[in-house]
Amino acid sequence: MVDVDTAEHPAPVAPVDVLTREDELERFRVAWRAEVLQKKSTLASTVLPPISQLSGNADQLHDQVYWGPSTSSAQLDLALQRLTTKPQPAARASHEGASTLPSTRWAIDLYHEALECEQQGNLDEALVLYRRSFKLDSNVDKAYHRLVARQSLQSRSISQQQSTSKQTQDNLSSAKRPILNSSPHTSRSISSLPHIISSFEPRPIIFAPEDEHLPCPLRRLPDELILHILMLLACDRDITTVERFATISLKGRLLAADSSIWRFICEYTYIPPQIKEDLSATKIASLYGYNYRHTFIHHPRVRVDGCYIAVCHYIRPGQSENAWVAIRHLITYHRLLRFYPDGTVVSLLTNEEKPLADIVHLLKPEIRVKGSQLGTWSLEDSQSRLRIRHLRAADPGGRGALKYEFAMDLTITSSRNMRQVESEMQWYASVNVATGEVQELPIKRERPFYFSKVRSYVV
Repeated sequence: MVDVDTAEHPAPVAPVDVLTREDELERFRVAWRAEVLQKKSTLASTVLPPISQLSGNADQLHDQVYWGPSTSSAQLDLALQRLTTKPQPAARASHEGASTLPSTRWAIDLYHEALECEQQGNLDEALVLYRRSFKLDSNVDKAYHRLVARQSLQSRSISQQQSTSKQTQDNLSSAKRPILNSSPHTSRSISSLPHIISSFEPRPIIFAPEDEHLPCPLRRLPDELILHILMLLACDRDITTVERFATISLKGRLLAADSSIWRFICEYTYIPPQIKEDLSATKIASLYGYNYRHTFIHHPRVRVDGCYIAVCHYIRPGQSENAWVAIRHLITYHRLLRFYPDGTVVSLLTNEEKPLADIVHLLKPEIRVKGSQLGTWSLEDSQSRLRIRHLRAADPGGRGALKYEFAMDLTITSSRNMRQVESEMQWYASVNVATGEVQELPIKRERPFYFSKVRSYVV
């Protein structure tokens, strides 16, 4: 009976496939744990600086560690290794290129080839190279720009060193060169306009008409006669005609730039009160290499062939019958200054009742209208400061009958198109004639003076 029951009801047996799955899962767990332990042991074996050193040198670590985006974890490990050795900034900059990974170098090369292909117009090939470079390193563009900037800095430093060494050699060679005895005029002179023209013009410089078939009467005149005519114009103070003649051709410019003409112009222009008593036109020209035309153009001077006009405005409140209406009056007045070569200055303060074309003819020492004043002027050429003193109303009773006189300081400047044509008031004051007390006056309403040439003025 027992055997029969055992045969009929056999004991349960576990399937073979279930045991195999459990064994594989167990083996995977064991392998995974071993891999985790191996990674932990690898990180623990990495040499890192002590915590005390990291906290104590926080400022230095901030300067030495690259805090930008890293290209990979391997570069971060290299940065930590450089941190333990504490390299100097110069050494780090020199070895930065050596610490680049081979993959990064290959990515930079591909990126450079892609740029060249893009510049040549091969966009398909450039796109393939861009993809390959960014697959190797996601920040290859930043690495490439850092490499280019580093190379440009190195080339710039090398060029600066070469230029410095070349300049030193030139200084040494010039120091060994003997100095020839020469006059002060030739030692400090600069290249004049005739020498410059003759250097780049191989053809003969002559007067020629615009139409080759037309005659040219100026070609028959000798240069000496033309220079004499230009000198007569300079004696007549007609400098504008001399310069207009210079604009007709290269030959005219060459003759009008003759040093004798402009020396004569400077000699009658730069005299007291334009300059100090101990100066002369020759001493002033020495500052400009004895180029008298250049001296006349750039050296400060006061124009005496016209007048300086300042248009001033201010707002004055008015009266209104309506409380809701505020009335403002815009007041405009003109201040005119005319300078004479003997040091006399005529000032006139006027409104818009008369046109300026009629007022400028009244600026004479004999003027006796309201708002007119006479004074003296002098120019400090070192600072281009124009000083006007003893500015008082013309009174037939003499200076003793006056109680106050005025003084002002102006600065002579040049505009964009013309030279020595603008003057700005810097200081304005009243002087008590009896006590000599000086009271400074506000100049916030004053505006700059602009020069206007008057043809009727005879210099």
